[in-house]
Amino acid sequence: MSKNIVFILTLALLLISASANAQSVIVSPAGGENIVAGANFSILWIPQRVTGNISLSLSDSEHGTLATICSNVPASQAKFVWHVPQNLSGTKFRVKISTTGKLKGSSQSQAFFTVGPFQKGAKRSKPAAGIVRPFAIF
Repeated sequence: MSKNIVFILTLALLLISASANAQSVIVSPAGGENIVAGANFSILWIPQRVTGNISLSLSDSEHGTLATICSNVPASQAKFVWHVPQNLSGTKFRVKISTTGKLKGSSQSQAFFTVGPFQKGAKRSKPAAGIVRPFAIF
């Protein structure tokens, strides 16, 4: 009987660990956002899940390209203000993170986001539901 309990507890811990590791380190953009070309957009990540210096890249799945957004940023910074290129447009973008240190979790945005020109009457993007923003205590 006790071997079964140990097995079940071990399995539960493995599932919890796998689930935690599957969570994206990137929290914004999470996916579903409509980002305005030519504007500034804050890319946020969970600093407790990444160490070292990070690089951020923009993956364009429509065109199969990967472009550097920034590099050599301390992971502890937890934020990078990206000036979105004026001529950028598409519906299948993700942000990818790489590091000189360790990474615990998925290295890209959870889902695709859109980039395009601002359209009159459009609502500004809001974070996806259930996204927890990182915070710091000073």
